[in-house]
Amino acid sequence: SYNNIGYVHHFLSLIDELHPTGVTEDDKNQYKAECYFLEAYYHFRVLQAFGPCSIIPEKVDPNISNTEIPGRSHFDYCVDYIVKKLDDAAYVLPPQRTNERELGRATSTICKALKARVLLYAASPLWNGSFPYPNWKNVNYETPGYGKELVSQTYSKEKWDKECVCSSIYQPPTKETETKN
Repeated sequence: SYNNIGYVHHFLSLIDELHPTGVTEDDKNQYKAECYFLEAYYHFRVLQAFGPCSIIPEKVDPNISNTEIPGRSHFDYCVDYIVKKLDDAAYVLPPQRTNERELGRATSTICKALKARVLLYAASPLWNGSFPYPNWKNVNYETPGYGKELVSQTYSKEKWDKECVCSSIYQPPTKETETKN
């Protein structure tokens, strides 16, 4: 997944610099928003597989050594980063794709659905006050605002509140709403 994050950042580093022919500013904004979705998606995949992970917010040299990679960030910091990227993408992307050639591309709807899943995962007992390894901490890296701690050992009702609000905002289309639109 980190390779894919690298590809996303490489694309973002070039989109404004290269001025591709026939690509409008609206197109660029759309592509950037799709990249924000992909960056959030790939960070979430790493978070699911390995727990607190390194957040890579920009393009890095592909030959970077392991000692230069930032350490794992606090779990809540990772979640906040992912949710922010999804919010940024959802703000720009359309709710659905109507052009057959664009099917499968990111939409604001999928951003909101993934955001709900991320927040549900964060509110789950494993990551919300019941993590079984309370002494798991960074040795050489401090997450801004969290220190060396990787997982909060305190239950937070607010995590469930965020998830409930997010889930209630997204309402999947029904036959009734589809015929009205």
